[in-house]
Amino acid sequence: MKKVTLGIFALLLVIGGVMASLIQRGISLRVATLIKPSEFHSSAQVAQALAARLFPELQSKKWLVYSFRENTSTMEPSLARDLLTNLLKEVAKTPAGDYQVKALQENCEKHCVFLSNTIETEKQTEDFFSKSLQEEGAVVFRLQVSEFSAQETFPKKCETMQRLNEECIRAISIRDSLRKMTDPTKRYFFVKKYNHNFYYLFIEKK
Repeated sequence: MKKVTLGIFALLLVIGGVMASLIQRGISLRVATLIKPSEFHSSAQVAQALAARLFPELQSKKWLVYSFRENTSTMEPSLARDLLTNLLKEVAKTPAGDYQVKALQENCEKHCVFLSNTIETEKQTEDFFSKSLQEEGAVVFRLQVSEFSAQETFPKKCETMQRLNEECIRAISIRDSLRKMTDPTKRYFFVKKYNHNFYYLFIEKK
């Protein structure tokens, strides 16, 4: 019996070590919930919830990359920009202080928000983000804003993928959140986190 107990204990240590190694190498084991599905009323309401929930990151990190898509069918016109305006107002009320809005090419010595709002700038955003993480350490994080539909198809490949890509992060986030969206007459939003620096705000389409 003692040998069995020691064997189980050793196995748990090995599993714990593997999990720690995966996390250290940037491989998240799951998508975490930061804000559970809640009824959407306005961009100001969502901004207030975001500022409160992301305050530790906004206070400790220097740069925020704010990603969304303008002029496409996947984002309600002006919603993302209204949300950012309200988010900056909320953050300014906290000890994190004012964040300046900059283009990716501009220099920033203080707290800044870098906009990534077109498909054409996506590669540039990825390069900027990777370089910033390497040069500055953990002082930059990314908030991606997108709309979703409850009828989106779940890709089968996402069931077994260990290190999730953007498609599977989205699919798993939506599938897991649908279980808590119990009233079909309401419009919902929620926030997910993957790894240490990637945050995802999902807002249900009208």
